Amino acid sequence: MERSLKLGRVAANVHSTSTSHTQPLFSLTTFNAAQQALSTPTHVAFPQAPRQFDCARFKQLLRSRTLGRTLHYEHTVTSTMDVASTLLAGTPVAGTLILAEHQTHSRGRKGRAWKQQGSKNLSFTFLYKTTAIEDLYKLNFATAISVARVCNHESPKLQAGLKWPNDVWIDGKKVAGVLLDSSMQGRELWASVGVGINVNESMHDSEVPELRDIATSVSDALRLLASNEKTESERATESESETTQSVDREAMLARFCEYVEEEMDSRRSLRDVVEQYQRYEILLGKTVCVMPKGRESEERVDAVALRYTDTGTLVVRLMSNGQEKELVTDEVSIRPAASTL
Repeated sequence: MERSLKLGRVAANVHSTSTSHTQPLFSLTTFNAAQQALSTPTHVAFPQAPRQFDCARFKQLLRSRTLGRTLHYEHTVTSTMDVASTLLAGTPVAGTLILAEHQTHSRGRKGRAWKQQGSKNLSFTFLYKTTAIEDLYKLNFATAISVARVCNHESPKLQAGLKWPNDVWIDGKKVAGVLLDSSMQGRELWASVGVGINVNESMHDSEVPELRDIATSVSDALRLLASNEKTESERATESESETTQSVDREAMLARFCEYVEEEMDSRRSLRDVVEQYQRYEILLGKTVCVMPKGRESEERVDAVALRYTDTGTLVVRLMSNGQEKELVTDEVSIRPAASTL
């Protein structure tokens, strides 16, 4: 009998060709090429027309032991989370990665749609198997950390940070989100982890006007960095092609798979992962607005973010009475208060 477990949030979707994890992946030549590709920033300063994800190149770049070794890719699906559910109903393979260019009914936190332009971003779900409930909490934070790491790899100046529990922000705007659903099959716990990363989409051209002020992409952030480093006269004369930063999606996804496995190493405890998470967090010391999850009609409460516990819950001080309150991801949602945005 399958029992559903809910642990936090996310955004993602996927399906297609499958590859066996038992096949040798690299010759010495392709291994060296993969090392070079993954150790250097993967953006180029010229415009590129959107293209389909190159599955063969992704496999060549992949260094992870399990994650991504089985790949399902499709151009269009309802949601990669839907495809993951279908796979779980059959004979799932741990580490399976489901990737799609377009999602017609993608979902994020609170069931909201996750809007992205196809062939420019990364929308995917991966399957994780464990027998320890603690691993699911580790996975929630490890996935968010890994997204921040792949964003920051493009430039040490990007400074992608984490807004508790697992949103990824750059320059005060959301660049990525994570959604984690889990279920129990016999004695095994299976997690479907959905991830949506705005990679090469220009939010200035977004089909959703309200996203322009609250969302960004990795390429947008790189373009802004490059522009800020130029003089006013240089910015006035530069062409559109000179300001475009196109990020290598295949290398970014391969790197993400490697980072998740690093963060989820069995030698690392939940406390270790939470300590790593705090290197990227952006809320402590700030005024935040606490919103009861599932009870949005209730009054929102302003508070100050104080600290994280060893298990990753957030402790805040309520501004109304000065009392401390411990927040749990599956009970509350949180965002910076309007005055701090």
